[in-house]
Amino acid sequence: MRGMTVTLVLLLIVSLGPGMAAPTAPSLQELTQLVNQLRAQDAALRTQAAIRLGQLRDPRAVSLLAPLCKLPQYSEAACDILVRTGRDGVTALLKLTGSKEHWLRRQVISALGASNDPRAVTAVRAALKDADAGLRTIAVQALAPRADDRAIAEALFARLQDAAPAVRDAALTALQERPDPRLIAPLAGWLQSGNRGRMDTAIDKLQTLVRLGHTRALEPLLALAHDARPGARSSAIRAIATLADPRVSALCLTALRDPEAMVRQAAASAASFLADDPRLVEALLAALGDTDGGVRQAAAESLGLAKSDRALAALLQHLGGADAAARAGAIAGLGRTNHPQAITALLGLLAAGGGEAPRVVRALSLCTDPRIAETFLTLLPQADDNLRADLYGAFARLRDPRALEPLLAAVTGEQNRHLIMGALGALQALGDPRAADGVMTLYRTTQDGNLRGMALATLGALKDPRVFPLLLAALEMAHLRQYAIAGLAAYGGPQAFDTLAPMLNDRDQQVRAQVLEAMTTIDDPRAVPLLIAALGQPNPWVRLAIAQGLKKFGPQAHNAVGPLITVMEADPAVASRQRLAETLFAITGQAFGQDPAAWRAWLQGP
Repeated sequence: MRGMTVTLVLLLIVSLGPGMAAPTAPSLQELTQLVNQLRAQDAALRTQAAIRLGQLRDPRAVSLLAPLCKLPQYSEAACDILVRTGRDGVTALLKLTGSKEHWLRRQVISALGASNDPRAVTAVRAALKDADAGLRTIAVQALAPRADDRAIAEALFARLQDAAPAVRDAALTALQERPDPRLIAPLAGWLQSGNRGRMDTAIDKLQTLVRLGHTRALEPLLALAHDARPGARSSAIRAIATLADPRVSALCLTALRDPEAMVRQAAASAASFLADDPRLVEALLAALGDTDGGVRQAAAESLGLAKSDRALAALLQHLGGADAAARAGAIAGLGRTNHPQAITALLGLLAAGGGEAPRVVRALSLCTDPRIAETFLTLLPQADDNLRADLYGAFARLRDPRALEPLLAAVTGEQNRHLIMGALGALQALGDPRAADGVMTLYRTTQDGNLRGMALATLGALKDPRVFPLLLAALEMAHLRQYAIAGLAAYGGPQAFDTLAPMLNDRDQQVRAQVLEAMTTIDDPRAVPLLIAALGQPNPWVRLAIAQGLKKFGPQAHNAVGPLITVMEADPAVASRQRLAETLFAITGQAFGQDPAAWRAWLQGP
């Protein structure tokens, strides 16, 4: 029966969208019939009744629905309809929170979690201390969307010490996006949980905490690198290598001798972050003879970042060797070198043909040499779908104006949506206004919603004046809104700003986030006070993105100096302070580096 009522609730949620007009008020007789219909044997009738009752939000339905909440087979649908009827429905549900039936209290708290009524929030918070662990878990899950509220976040942090594992896990899931060192211990517990998904999540969050200056978060990762499980060791090594810790070199050197091939491969890949260490270069050269092909390939790729003549010679040698794994790694590694000898060798391999052409194209697209674009253009007419996809991606990186015509031909002539999207991305990067007519034709003729959206964003990047009214219209279409916001940000100018600025108060959190991101790229000084106001965002990555967005305004963003210093004072991470210092320098012309005290003293004056 529960699966049936879940369906009813899902349909209810769809039916209660923000654009739904209020239906005509029904008679009391109709309300009674609808409530009775919830008990019908026919599932379709029950569904119709639930949707209709949810749309009505009629307070007269409260007294009719409340008794159904106490019946297990109808409780879920009845509670979820009640909470949407408003204050009276919430009042009826609050009366049920004292029930002796565990299942009913769980159902009621779950429903109250969807309400913004302060009484409902209070009741859900009170349930965090209930004797029933199942109810506490439901309360934590219900409060998770409100975790940005400081008081609620603190209540959830308290549940990290709960006696029930399910409650602790629910609290950690709710809080995992917060950059708080109190999460280190519970995240370390997830590393040992035996659940791969939780381990990966914990690794990611611990990395974030380390980058934000909470160095204690590195300790669980270092311990994981010596775990008995090969998969755990591999994941830990890959994670630690990105954190620029001095212990990483020794860790990789040890791991390159691990009995498990997957650990050696992880170490060989991780060594790319430390390829200037001569000890690791020697170890990677030795790893080219490893018994496992994955290790040999990873070692060759990492050697591409080593500033070593021996490494270059070894890669050139393996490029023509019989070892397929080492050859694949050598192709990628040589592309990373951007060395003239490497480019010549890769162009020769591409001219010889064969199945490695896509890999060679990807490698060469990282290099800077005028011969590369010319070769790619020659290759395009005979390329298959897979190779064309790589070539379009390469044109986006190379930004060679000679690619304009073949990219336009792809937009109008390709049948594969993935390939057309790749060509549009390359045209965005190219930024040539001559592409506008072809892209406009695609927008007007395609029936594919994603292609229409990508065409809109591309026209915005090309700054074609015909696109502005189309972007305004697309803002009203849910499936095109994100593309329209991106297109307006790329289009820029006063009109785009005037359109986007009010959307910072949109009721949809995702829309607000997209518009805020747009404001960091739009070139209008009126964005400065909006960005300054957003510096109070709890997410540190958002704050840094805003700081980067303020940088381009230079002295025009002088009012941001104080708030930026405050962000620097609260953020101990070296990388974060470096970016903040760069923004402060661009605004003030002063060079106090990563020292917030010096910046504060300068700002306050003598």
